[in-house]
Amino acid sequence: GIVSGTIDTYAKSVMALGDVSFRTAIDIVNKSDAKNVDLTMISPKNEASLEYLFRNNTNLININASNWDTSNITSLSAAFAKMPNLKSVDFADWDVSHVTDFYAMFDASSKIENIDVSKWDTSSAKNMSWMFNSNSLKHIDVSNFNTSKVTAMYAMFNRSCFLTQLDVSNFDTSNVLDFGAVFSRWSNACEELNISGLNLERCTSMKNTFLDTAFKVIRCDGLRLPNIDMSNIGLHTSTALTVDSIVGLLNALPQSDKGYSFQIGSNNIAKLSDEQKAIATNKGWTLI
Repeated sequence: GIVSGTIDTYAKSVMALGDVSFRTAIDIVNKSDAKNVDLTMISPKNEASLEYLFRNNTNLININASNWDTSNITSLSAAFAKMPNLKSVDFADWDVSHVTDFYAMFDASSKIENIDVSKWDTSSAKNMSWMFNSNSLKHIDVSNFNTSKVTAMYAMFNRSCFLTQLDVSNFDTSNVLDFGAVFSRWSNACEELNISGLNLERCTSMKNTFLDTAFKVIRCDGLRLPNIDMSNIGLHTSTALTVDSIVGLLNALPQSDKGYSFQIGSNNIAKLSDEQKAIATNKGWTLI
């Protein structure tokens, strides 16, 4: 049935009658019309997965799960996905050290502006694809992320178009195979993206990595790009990068005898001197 009110009210009432399972409590929330819930009276300490936890919940706005014991959790896949009214989740102190799957964690949750994961230990993570795919995100600090085991980052920050800057220079991407659409569809102006030092040499796909972006500055000192065709990375004619950003990307290209193309768009090519274009062509790349 439909239950109004918060889980806090529900939990207090059932305590007098006996224990209630974590999953029963979550089911109550998802069947209710509750908008602001205090979930601190329950805990998933005996759970192994929080996959699809609140997925498709159209009512919830604010969730307090600040004291949950998540030390046994291995999956947060789509836990807060497709929640059109969600604005905040209090989970900054969660222990996610055993989580391997963050796939689509906030996928298509279109009102959340700030996600506090600054203290999270992501050392077990393998899949971060679609993790922050949201068209409302304004602030996120991922400087503490350990991505040394991550193999998939496809669309990780897709549609994060209200971020004015993003620094992922601390990411260990040495095992990443799919880096496609990671920063795609940022239709609003982003002042700066920092991908300095990323090692993408093992990537087998970078399709649409920068599709429909509005980046001005891409910092890429020490960036290493893969020896694969990159004629579809998404840097189209409308992408107006600074010359330093373009040259930085060209410097990141490896020597190649494969006849591959590197897409930066005709407007960006026109900004370069013959000497700067030669950075790529001397390595065997065709600029398109």
